[in-house]
Amino acid sequence: MEPNQKKANGLALIPFAVFVGVYLATGITLNAMGVEMAFYQLPTPIASFIGIIVAFAMFKGKFDDKLSVFLHGCGEENIMIMCMVFLFAGAFTSVSSAMGGVDSVVNLGMTFIPPQFIAAGVFVISAFISISTGTSVGTVTAVTPIALGLAQAGGLNQFLVVGATIGGSMFGDNLSMISDTTIAATRTQDVEMKDKFRANFKIALPAVLVTFVLLLIFGRPETLPAVQEYSYNIIKVLPYIFVLVASLLGVNVFAVLTGGILFSGAIGLATGSFSALELANNVYNGFSGMFEIFLLSMITGGLAKMVEKEGGLEWLLQKISKVIKNRQTAELGIAVMTSLTNIATANNTVAILIDSTIAKDISKEYGVDPKRTASLLDIFACAFQGILPYGAQILFACALMENLNSPFQVITQCWYQFILMAFAILSIFFAKGVDTKKATNKYVRLLKNMIEQYLKDLKVPKDELTAIERNKLLNEGKDVDRIMCCIDSGETLAPLIGCTLPEYYFSAEKMCELEEYIYNKFHSDGAGLSTTLRGMAEAMGSKIKYSDYNIAQLETPAISSLDEVDKLKRINVDEDGRLPIILKGLKMVKERLGDKVPVSGTVTGPFTVASMLVGTENLLKGMVKQPDKVLQMMDIITENNNRYIQRLLDMGVGVGFADPVSSTSLLRVKQYEKFSLPFFQKNVDFIKSQGGGCGLHICGTSRKLWELLIPTGIGTFGPDNVEDMAEAKEVLGPYMCIQGNVPPVEVMRLGTPYDVLRASRESIRKAYDSPKGFVLTSGCQTPMFTPEENMTALMDAARIFGHYPINQDLLWMED
Repeated sequence: MEPNQKKANGLALIPFAVFVGVYLATGITLNAMGVEMAFYQLPTPIASFIGIIVAFAMFKGKFDDKLSVFLHGCGEENIMIMCMVFLFAGAFTSVSSAMGGVDSVVNLGMTFIPPQFIAAGVFVISAFISISTGTSVGTVTAVTPIALGLAQAGGLNQFLVVGATIGGSMFGDNLSMISDTTIAATRTQDVEMKDKFRANFKIALPAVLVTFVLLLIFGRPETLPAVQEYSYNIIKVLPYIFVLVASLLGVNVFAVLTGGILFSGAIGLATGSFSALELANNVYNGFSGMFEIFLLSMITGGLAKMVEKEGGLEWLLQKISKVIKNRQTAELGIAVMTSLTNIATANNTVAILIDSTIAKDISKEYGVDPKRTASLLDIFACAFQGILPYGAQILFACALMENLNSPFQVITQCWYQFILMAFAILSIFFAKGVDTKKATNKYVRLLKNMIEQYLKDLKVPKDELTAIERNKLLNEGKDVDRIMCCIDSGETLAPLIGCTLPEYYFSAEKMCELEEYIYNKFHSDGAGLSTTLRGMAEAMGSKIKYSDYNIAQLETPAISSLDEVDKLKRINVDEDGRLPIILKGLKMVKERLGDKVPVSGTVTGPFTVASMLVGTENLLKGMVKQPDKVLQMMDIITENNNRYIQRLLDMGVGVGFADPVSSTSLLRVKQYEKFSLPFFQKNVDFIKSQGGGCGLHICGTSRKLWELLIPTGIGTFGPDNVEDMAEAKEVLGPYMCIQGNVPPVEVMRLGTPYDVLRASRESIRKAYDSPKGFVLTSGCQTPMFTPEENMTALMDAARIFGHYPINQDLLWMED
């Protein structure tokens, strides 16, 4: 059986190359002809459209199929959210400007610049204005004439003052919540603006401080200029402060921008800046002003989807992987890639949009925190944008200056951009993170330090029982050496044995080899294999896409609509999809490890399987418009699950369920009660009818479902790390064993062994005395490239803090 895997294809990148090439060639040609703003004459959507035409012409397949892929990319949720944020940000900027907000912000800033600190003051005020308005070009245009006048009056180097103005403007462009670059970077990397702001600010703050001190020293005027009076209305500044503060507090971006628009609109109406009809036109003008970036974002998303489907991004990832070996080189690669793209396009937002997909893939493969990725994209795009001689910021500033021989007279004085890049590069090599290839002596050292702080001279206790002995005694209500602890393994850990994910997915031997490695290396208290979230759907007809270092993804659902439910197949466990491979691998695990560790098979919950058969969007719509069809489909899935479960029971292994789509992050409780719970109950009843038991894990939020799970009769429940284990103990503990819930990404993947020990201790504190038992594990599947020393730390936490009898002084000792 061959995996349904897209081959890497470097030629698939040609449409992207055409897009960038047309844009770059046009700018260079017009610049050589002496055309002003040469790189901004050709609308970027037109260059992208030419690339799209090339993609349609060269990619094989039916036109309708290619169009479907393109439109799917255009309409992806993150793309559309980003486009809508652009519109709302444009409306806020337009309304705020029309009511006099920009003038008041500028004049407020200029009022408080001490005459003896012109350069440093201009830098700070430009930063404030830019972070408030979200536009570096607008800030440069507004502040530069005033700054030049102050420089001339004080006999100060005008190039230095203008450089400080541009630097401050780029600071705000990089960090503003309503900046195009921030919106693009956060939405494409799936991170919250406040989280990106915090990660970015840690890099930008030292750069700002160093720049400010240098400007204080070298930017003092020869003579103090006369103090001028600038009129401003503090009320008109308040909407900008509202947007900034609300964004930092984590308020939804649409709520923030809508509030900002209404706030500015109310002030404008109250002060007579515009009428109600003019307010409406200002909102629309804001929308219109964002049309180019809106259109570019949407069609670039479609082009990226086409290139991805043809294997272009896979090819690029393979080439990059030959150079990128760890987190540091991955971050450096993202920085270089963004810088080069910005140099080619002279547009920082466009550069981020072009590089976002490949940057996201690199981040996933090498464990770069998405907040870091978004920050690096934004930092290097903005920093280079602020020093390009053909960039809008330099061009606008230079156009306002007299006696200018070369734009490099200004660029060399743009200190902030160079300092920011220097600190960003330093952060790549000194930022917190764990290299998966570092020797385990780092863990030994960190554990030693931890023991010195917490345990004094106490050593990690050795296991006195095997996992199977420990499990048996616990089931009999007898004493054991420590709490149970499991490494949540699966396909994500395939690199531990040196294989790609497709090699793992299609080899029973590799599956068994990984479970043996994990048991022998870490002595985890559990072993087993999963159908994976898409395994049952694949057996029923869905097409799955496989990549070397990304988990399998749904490519084409088995049915395109619920009207085709009757076409869904009843599976043959011995023939369909990868199920025969998984069962063969599970049999091998049972034979090789069954006398040492409990072995189980994980089944995908019925509702999650449904989402993989018809697509999540169609499923959610169907619950409203075609509920009978959904229920019919759920019956078929439940029957198929039972067929597979029967084989697990015959084999003598335990049964677990993973049902992430049943989370209340996606479903209302009433929907869960009607469309998910009854069918899960049928699977549970089938297991119990044969004397078996089972467990359940739900990703995301599940608290509202806990009381509903008590009567199901499940023996174990594992909440996601977003839920509180203390509350799980209180609500579920009297009825079932609970397990969890160390954060898998923030702690297991990106933290140090010390972080793992602390987080594990916290979970043990909350749940070790749960009435029906507690198992220490991660809050979800262990991420790919999780350092082995972190997995060792998880197991050691159970041996240290969960060793019976529990040492209360040790467990509750403060840091």
